[in-house]
Amino acid sequence: MGGKGVKIAIIVVALLAAGSILYFSSGEEKIPKDAGSQMITVICESCGEHYEDSLEHLATIEVRSAPTPPPEGEGGGRIRRAARVRISYTCEKCGQPTAVPALKCDIHNKYYPAETRDGERGKCPDCG
Repeated sequence: MGGKGVKIAIIVVALLAAGSILYFSSGEEKIPKDAGSQMITVICESCGEHYEDSLEHLATIEVRSAPTPPPEGEGGGRIRRAARVRISYTCEKCGQPTAVPALKCDIHNKYYPAETRDGERGKCPDCG
């Protein structure tokens, strides 16, 4: 009777493994229900103020997109890299359309744009 129980156990484990493989490889990404309520920090390049806003709220604000030029040295050849789009939001403090996602320097406790106007990664103004 021990052989029959082992066979049943193997079948049950195989079915559970097959079910979990199908479940986890379904191809659908599960987006968290609170994804829109996640907060990000933005900084205004006009007035210098920074504030937190939810992704959900930023999605409702009129967005201004400006293409950033390709990096220097890539302008004259036959193969050109397309300009990237830099998104900015209307600042809730001064009303200018120059608020962009920000990062915080842990050393100097200052906020700075996550991306420069030419598409490079932003840097803390004090770190350089």
